[in-house]
Amino acid sequence: MKSGDAKLKGLRFNDDACQLPNTITPSIYVDEHGGGLFVLKMFMRGKYYYHLIQHRHNALLQQDCLDEELRAKLMVRASYHNSKALEFGLRI
Repeated sequence: MKSGDAKLKGLRFNDDACQLPNTITPSIYVDEHGGGLFVLKMFMRGKYYYHLIQHRHNALLQQDCLDEELRAKLMVRASYHNSKALEFGLRI
């Protein structure tokens, strides 16, 4: 089969038709240096600090607590927030 026959039958590969159009990323997602998803990174950093503060708060409450049952609950909460803080800390 010749290249002219392939064009007529629609079998020839068209380079222009297979390219994706240029997409423009909204400026809210890209910082001024062009370095990635700025908003997502700030959101992850905020979640990291939230869980870090909650871990420290629950650990301090656990130290001052007199009731053993409440101390156990605070220890579970503190360990949960610690694991989440480590998880988000590794992603940053």
